[in-house]
Amino acid sequence: MRMKPTLFALVLFVTSSVPALAQRLPRTVLPNHYDLTVTLNARDEQATLHVRHPVPPGDASIHITYKGVLNDELRGLYLSKANNRRYAVSQLEATDARRMFPSFDEPAMKATFSLTAVMDEGDHAISNGAVTSDTPGPGRGKHTVVFEITPKMSTYLVALVVGDFVC
Repeated sequence: MRMKPTLFALVLFVTSSVPALAQRLPRTVLPNHYDLTVTLNARDEQATLHVRHPVPPGDASIHITYKGVLNDELRGLYLSKANNRRYAVSQLEATDARRMFPSFDEPAMKATFSLTAVMDEGDHAISNGAVTSDTPGPGRGKHTVVFEITPKMSTYLVALVVGDFVC
């Protein structure tokens, strides 16, 4: 079936100008800072939080405890294997940050990040900022590394690798 050029142009205009509203997060809530602790990735693509009473405009905090697994899909926080060793590695582009931590996973929704990683003794962690502390525990055979707060950035730029690196 052939369409007339004007009809084709109209169909093209209508279909290309319809916003993809269902695929964009609402702008009524904007992230400011994430305080993340990763203890060595949920697959839910989107979660809706319901509150009992309306939240007034202004700063608010959301506290979420979540669990996940290191996957082998090269997305989110995943498990990489090399030289008979396992490594935890993040790959958060384009919208895979939500596989590592609950977030407003859109490039325009920038925030600062505090990242803490709990790992086995002998492993080292590398992230976006310098290490501000490295303390034993919690528990036997573990240590906790805290990184400096990042500048404002998109969620897909958060980086974390854990392994037997020499830094």
